[in-house]
Formats: sequence, structure tokens, C-alpha cells
Amino acid sequence: MTNARFLSVGQPISSGTHGNTVEYNCIDQALTGKCIKYHNDQWYTFTSGEHTNLYVNISNQNCRDLMGVQLVVFTGEMCQPDTYKLLDCISLATQDDIYVELTGLSADQAYWLNIDGYLHDFCTYDLEISDKPRGMSVNENPLVKELDYLPVKNKFTIQWTLPDSLAHLASQTRIFRRSNREFRSQPLADVPFEINAFGTMQTDYVYTDTVYHPGQYHYRLTLPLSDGRILFLEEFSWALRSSQLAVVRLDLDYEQNDSIEIRVSNEKVSGELDKIEFNYDVREHASYPVYVSQYLDRFETLNVQVFNRDSGHQMEFYIALDKLRAIRVR
Repeated sequence: MTNARFLSVGQPISSGTHGNTVEYNCIDQALTGKCIKYHNDQWYTFTSGEHTNLYVNISNQNCRDLMGVQLVVFTGEMCQPDTYKLLDCISLATQDDIYVELTGLSADQAYWLNIDGYLHDFCTYDLEISDKPRGMSVNENPLVKELDYLPVKNKFTIQWTLPDSLAHLASQTRIFRRSNREFRSQPLADVPFEINAFGTMQTDYVYTDTVYHPGQYHYRLTLPLSDGRILFLEEFSWALRSSQLAVVRLDLDYEQNDSIEIRVSNEKVSGELDKIEFNYDVREHASYPVYVSQYLDRFETLNVQVFNRDSGHQMEFYIALDKLRAIRVR
């Protein structure tokens, strides 16, 4: 804490939690409760100046695990926990670009910011104290009056209702999606607000997403505001099972951890339809699944090439989509 890095408002820095240890005499675990579990924390300090509201912007997280960073903001005397006054404590469990809004700040007050890897995660990140938010709000905003979703096979339909008060704050709802294989949410779709013939904003909306690989999918409903903020409205998840998809299996026999590349193509289309890369694991990849639901209405056959980038060995398969069968041709 004595070597805390000073943050100037509006000047981003790159930082991280690697190699840090906990200064236990300078923290108050009772103050933060279950929000943060200290492991490899990094200290910062900043002064509010004339600002009563500021934002902690965290972007470009690169973490060993999925969970990302957690942070705590407070005032008080250095290494005197009995003087600490907590402003906010956040556990992200995400590597998305986010902001934390700090409100009711005192003028020219010094504040402490402590950032740690969530559940012993190790992270690097870009950090900024700013009067402008960047990224997505960390807390959910109770702006959705009603939300429902309906999975049918590999289609996931989302229905939601927005209050009329949002008509002049935003122009669309933005949907983000992340699978369990991904560390960050990716923009999936923008659903524009619609105005009826009477000049009133439509409040009921629906969007259908189709996925072609099994797994757990996490959706974030957000609202990009005209002032640059992206409000996080709600997150919900959906699991797609292998049995709900059309699949063809390839017999693969390689050494453990060999670097494998699979390319899927069709002669009617230039380039690749899909490209898959992984390190071979005999328990997981000996009977490798190629999911083909997205091709059934477009093609009769597929060509699949398998490359072992370590040994140079190559194989080629012909897939008859009407029979969901793979035949090795080379």
C-alpha cells in the first residue's frame, strides 16, 4: 500500500496482479465480506479533484482463468483498517470490458483502489479512472420489466419488455453472447427500437439465436445509451446438448497433445466453411464430433481435411450429409 500506483483522472495505464502478495495488516476482510478474497492484490490511489462522480474503467483483461478481476474502492488512512470507509466492492467473474460508477465523491479526496485476481486468478488489464464510462456497467439495471426465453432444439428465442421511459435514452437493445469456451462476451445483435404510427415506442421485442455446437451459452441484454454508457440489463444462460444436433464422428489416432487442425469445406463454396484447432487428447478426440446441422439445408456432401501440425500427417474425409456418415478417402 505504501507503493500504491497513482492514477491520474483520464490517463489509462496497463497493469496486472502477477507476482503480488497480500499485505494483510493493510486490509480489512470483515469490511469486504465475501465480495473479495485477497490473493495477489495490486494497490492504486487517486484523487477526486472537483469530480463528484467518476468511473473505474477496466478493459483488455487477460487472465489465466475465466473469472477476471475483483476490486474494492475505499477511503481511509494507509494501513489503518479501522479508518476505512467502503465505497464499492465488485467481483466480476468476467473478462468483458466493464466500468464501475463511483458516486457521491468528496472534492479533493484521496481514494484507495485494490484489484485482485478473482478466486486466485492472475490477470493483466488496462485501467483508467475517468469522468467518462467505457465498456459495460458492472451492476444489473432494473430496466427490463419482463423477460422470457424459449429453447427449441438449437434455437433460442428471447422475449423482453422495456419501459416507455427509455425512448429518449437509447435507440436499440444490444445482445451479447458468450459460450463456456470463450472468456469474453461478443456482440451478437442490435435490436432497434420501433415507433408505431402514433409516435409511441414499441416496448415488446423478440430475438431468436441459432447455435450449432453443444455447450453452455450466456446471453447479456444491454442498453447502449446516448451518453456512451452501456447498461447491463440482465444475463441468462442456456445449455445445448449434443443430442439436439446432427453430428458426424471422425476416427482420429494421434499422440497426446499433438496440434491438430480440421478444415471443413464444400466444392460449391470458395474457402473454408469451418476451421477447428485443438491439442489432441485421446479421451476427448479419438471419436471427434463434427456438428453439421448448419449444412443440412445447403449441401449434400462435405469435405473434411485433418492436419497434424507436429508430424505433417494429413487425412481427408468425405461426409454424406443424408446419411450422416464419414468415409475416409485419403
